[in-house]
Amino acid sequence: MFWPVCGLMVAYSCVVVAAAIAICRQSLELRRARSEQERQRQVVSLLLRDFEDNASDALWECDAKGHLVRRSARLESFFVDVGHRVDDVRFPHWFRLHAKDASALVATWAMGHWFRDMKVQIGEGEAARWWTLSARPIHGDGQRTVGWRGVISDVTESHRFEQQLRLQAEQDGLTGLANRRSLLQAAQAALAAGRKGWLMSIDLDHFKLINDTFGHTFGDEVLREVGLRLSAQTVPGDLAARLGGDEFAMLCICHGDQGPPMDRAQDLIDQLSTPVHVRGKRLHVGASVGLAPLDVTVHDLESLLVNADLALYDAKRAGRGRAVVYGPALGEASRRMSQIEVALRDGLRNGQFHLHFQPKAEALTLRTIGVEALMR
Repeated sequence: MFWPVCGLMVAYSCVVVAAAIAICRQSLELRRARSEQERQRQVVSLLLRDFEDNASDALWECDAKGHLVRRSARLESFFVDVGHRVDDVRFPHWFRLHAKDASALVATWAMGHWFRDMKVQIGEGEAARWWTLSARPIHGDGQRTVGWRGVISDVTESHRFEQQLRLQAEQDGLTGLANRRSLLQAAQAALAAGRKGWLMSIDLDHFKLINDTFGHTFGDEVLREVGLRLSAQTVPGDLAARLGGDEFAMLCICHGDQGPPMDRAQDLIDQLSTPVHVRGKRLHVGASVGLAPLDVTVHDLESLLVNADLALYDAKRAGRGRAVVYGPALGEASRRMSQIEVALRDGLRNGQFHLHFQPKAEALTLRTIGVEALMR
């Protein structure tokens, strides 16, 4: 009886020892895993801290009610820049109150969708800042949203640079008026929408004489003054533009409170005919205006521009300082002159012209007193 009991005791001891060794190994593996997890956590924490200290972006995390549970020093500086304390912030309610238009951000947030690089404007005027937000919802049990985690980037400088490029693409650099591209886009949009109005083609009279006499610096200052006077003549719906050199234009969309187009054109001519004072010199400019109607008879932008230019050329032929409205007769006369010019060139190239001499005689004596040369 003794030996079986001893055998059982030895077997039990072996099992206990094996179990103890296994538990020890598991404990060591668990400690090793926890140590590695802590090391990785510290590495991630160091990387995040380094990112927050050196990047231009700010990390944040909030609970389901929008209260911040994690914020960086960078985030606090963002809110200080716009005159607010980060302690008072609750997302997205804060953006609804302080962003210029945060409707898209608030709507996306309310639907629980992740978003990326959503731009908002904070503040107005010179102190305005532009931020982009990216965030993802944090889900708990049952896919319930328990918070949000994201990043805010201050893109004010890049936004202002983009605005500057856009202005350079749409504005004349000398006068600040719209440029040819902007005018054509506005006219094309008006045609597509079936709007009624007028296009005024404006050309300064005797401007070349100013450049030749006083130099281009004087000429540039005159052009700036012309730009100011044109801007003063605009009403809501108008677009004044400089097309190049001393060529200007104004797109006028009809409204009920506007006067007849010829009256507006004459007022514009009167304003531009007032002497310009540049560096103590009194300079006279003046202008001629051609008007083309923007209505159902105009089918494309090219026709509108041609019509306005034809009316302008007729105003200059009539003595300058005038305004002329385009009519079908101007178009017909222009086409007739173009046909004659083409026919003359073709005839000259094909040898269809012949030189004839016709004598001129005195009626009483029939004595030849001269010769007329005729090209037929």
